[in-house]
Amino acid sequence: MAIYFKINSKTLTKNPTSISNSVTNIQKAERTMNGEMVIDVIATKDVITVNWDYLDNNDMKKLQDEIKASGFCTIDYYDPSEEGLKNITAQPTGLKYAPYYDYSTDTIIWKDISVSFTEK
Repeated sequence: MAIYFKINSKTLTKNPTSISNSVTNIQKAERTMNGEMVIDVIATKDVITVNWDYLDNNDMKKLQDEIKASGFCTIDYYDPSEEGLKNITAQPTGLKYAPYYDYSTDTIIWKDISVSFTEK
């Protein structure tokens, strides 16, 4: 199985269902004396959003532990412009998930997992 995502050099047993990339500008905005807005773009940073349809308990715990380990983490994600894995240090935000009871295995699994990583 090809690996499409790592967090702090650790892999999950299931690749993400989707990885989306967006860009955010870090900027400083002020108004001049005549009311005109002036914006200084300080930096442009990548925002990577990773989604899984389902994760088992072990993978969910591993993901949560790595996100909570510190304010920042390193992620490797598939980037077509790099033709492989790209590595960034990022701040994780907005971890979302929902429990789901799997009747076939009589266990709780996690569904609709989503987390965003903003480049440092």
